Parts: sequence; structure tokens; C-alpha cells
Amino acid sequence: MIETVSYSGERDSLPTGARTNFYYSFSFLPRAERDAIHTVYAFCKSIDDIVDDNPTVDQTLINEKRQRLQWWREQIDALYMGDAVHTLVAPLRTVVKSFDIPKQYFLTLVDGCERDLLQRRYQNFEELKDYRSEEHTSELQSRFGISY
Repeated sequence: MIETVSYSGERDSLPTGARTNFYYSFSFLPRAERDAIHTVYAFCKSIDDIVDDNPTVDQTLINEKRQRLQWWREQIDALYMGDAVHTLVAPLRTVVKSFDIPKQYFLTLVDGCERDLLQRRYQNFEELKDYRSEEHTSELQSRFGISY
């Protein structure tokens, strides 16, 4: 059995999607895919909340948020190496194994959310398109055969 570790910097549980449109659309998936996508969605929401909760231009707070995102990157690395991870990350272990999700998909999502801390405007459509591919979970969704 792989152990989990604690960290006081993050919430005690992943958010649930019970109050979102995604939650209801996922309910039509077969059980294994539904459980997996709920787990992935909870991860994505946790990462997004770090950046979106309490928007700020204060560099000290931005640096704190970046440290929290770095902690998640380290947890993803540990997950893929088979090391102990925080209890928040542990549910992803089954999803990653069952659906063979590459580590880079999770890291790209974290990078895209971090970009929100640093860049708020885009010079052209190409920049915006690049941002969207980082920020959103299209690669993760396609792994489950989900599109919107």
C-alpha cells in the first residue's frame, strides 16, 4: 500500500462538482469514467481555485500562490514516481493507472493556471489559443472520450 502525506497549506478535501453543470453532464458516463472524471475535475478545480480565489496584483500574494502551485507539481511528480502523496492527490493514482493519463497533462494544466497570475491580456488570437490549450482540460477530457 502506498502511503499518503499531509500538508497544511491546502484544503482537507478536493472540491466536489455537485453545484456545477459539469457534474450533471458527467452523470451520463459509465460509472468508471464518471468517477474518474469527477476526480480529475476536482483536481482541476483545486488548481484553478488557487489562482482565481482572491484575485490580486500584490506580488507577495502572487508568490504564495505560485508556491502552492509548485507544491501541486511536486505532488504530481511524486504520484507518477510511486512515492507518497498528499491525501488530496491520492485519488488521482487510480485514475492515472486506469486511463493511462500522461503526467504532462496535469502539469500543463497547472502551468496554464499559473499563467493567469502573470498575464491577463493577450496580444493576438494565437496567444489566446495557446493559453486555452494550457488552461483547459481538453487533453484530459479526450482521454475519457469526452468533448464539449
